[in-house]
Amino acid sequence: MSRLPPEPPEAPAGLASMALETLSDMVVITDTSGRIVYVNPAFTEVTGYTAAEAVGGTPQLLNSGLQDQDFYQELWDTVLRGEIWRGELVNKRRDGSLYTDEMVITPLRNDAGEISHFLAVKRSIAQTLGAVADSSPTGIAHLGRDGSLVYANATLERLFDATYDQLVGDRWLTQLDDEDTAEVAGHLSLEPDPDRPGPTIRLPSGRYGTLRTAPLTGRDETELGVVVTVEDVTNAVAANELAATRERFAYAIVDALHDPTLVVDNEARPLHANTAYEVLMDVVGDDTEPGGLVTGWPDEFGARQLDGLVRRALDPAVTHEPEEIELAAMTAQGMRWWLVRAAELSAAQGAVITWTDITRRKHEELRLAHRAAHDDLTGLVRRDAAMAWLTETLPEVPVGLIYLDLDGFKAVNDELGHAAGDELLLTVGRRLSRTVRSSDLAARLGGDEFLLLVRDVDNTLQLERLIDRVRTSVERPVRLSVGIAKVGLSAGTAIAIPGDDAAAVLAAADRRMYNDKHTRRASD
Repeated sequence: MSRLPPEPPEAPAGLASMALETLSDMVVITDTSGRIVYVNPAFTEVTGYTAAEAVGGTPQLLNSGLQDQDFYQELWDTVLRGEIWRGELVNKRRDGSLYTDEMVITPLRNDAGEISHFLAVKRSIAQTLGAVADSSPTGIAHLGRDGSLVYANATLERLFDATYDQLVGDRWLTQLDDEDTAEVAGHLSLEPDPDRPGPTIRLPSGRYGTLRTAPLTGRDETELGVVVTVEDVTNAVAANELAATRERFAYAIVDALHDPTLVVDNEARPLHANTAYEVLMDVVGDDTEPGGLVTGWPDEFGARQLDGLVRRALDPAVTHEPEEIELAAMTAQGMRWWLVRAAELSAAQGAVITWTDITRRKHEELRLAHRAAHDDLTGLVRRDAAMAWLTETLPEVPVGLIYLDLDGFKAVNDELGHAAGDELLLTVGRRLSRTVRSSDLAARLGGDEFLLLVRDVDNTLQLERLIDRVRTSVERPVRLSVGIAKVGLSAGTAIAIPGDDAAAVLAAADRRMYNDKHTRRASD
């Protein structure tokens, strides 16, 4: 007779499928004929089709008609060869509206190595695995002191598919295969203990049973033999087999996800990491021993934040919405950013943590932030950014301010045109940038007004010397596309010390600049 199938991996029942349900990505599973056998809640949320409407149908219900037959032919040719298909396609929701899927289709194989299903992942994981079924009624036998069967109840007869006459004495053991007989005999040789489970064996009826033994004594403490109970665990074995299959199936789905994904138990111990997560750990420099939650994530790039995120998700005293943080790490490809989400699994089973690469989005945010802070024409910082820099710097060191205004700029605009004026401003901005240190700041306040902010200034003499260099640079003739232009420069200075109001100091430099302009006009 066949042996009992191996137990599933030691892990909380249903954890992987619970993880599957928590993700916001869509998952669709079809058989090899293209019939849908499963969709997750995210599918319903995005497409508007319920599971009842989708299952049994085909992905054709999403067809927008915007992909031609060659597109689908190439898709099917790829997956039927056992290869993973990746691509984008436009689908149609139940309400007729269109949306784009970025999809990975992975062929899944059975134990025989044959393709049995196709998994379409639009970034997700599968339904919560079912709990093990309740135990069946118990068979009871009384074994005499010599180990021979002297009594069997009707349940035991059904489990052994035999009558009492066929089981009496040593005959009950002969109903089992040799290996099971040896295991049962070994268990019976031990001191009877009802708290110690015995072997689980395949019974002649085709069902599975787990044995336990307890001593049987009379009222006068006379040893009467042993009571043997056989608990029908067929449903539990079947459920374990199904759970093991679903666990493998769910982890296969996790492994197919784009995003690095880690499943942890309720003690934050890693249970499963997909391939993308292992690649991520290589990228951020995994050179530590395994066993920790954030193995390999550099401390300087948020290991503590990540631990805190997961601990909060696992806190049984709090009902959480999925939390998220942003983390960054320097890699061989440069700085990368990730959005890390931690979602608690139901019944305190653990959590699923996903990493979404948001580097492109962060670069765009930085680009927009830089554009918002810098003048479009000259590339110098704008007034608001300059004042923010001054406000942040003042508590640390004194800052010198040089307020600048171009003399004769209006004439350039009037005589040569506004395009020439823009060329002139661009050149002035470049010259100003070259006259200040990397620790200082050059800004365009608007029109033909500029500002230099100089760190660690002790006296106005330092500023006057800098103004001389700036004048020498700015007042050189500028060759424009329509001719040559030359402007002068008026300047006003002020020194801001820690505790000063930045706006008031800027206004003082502005006034002195106008005084300088009037003085220069009077002397012309």
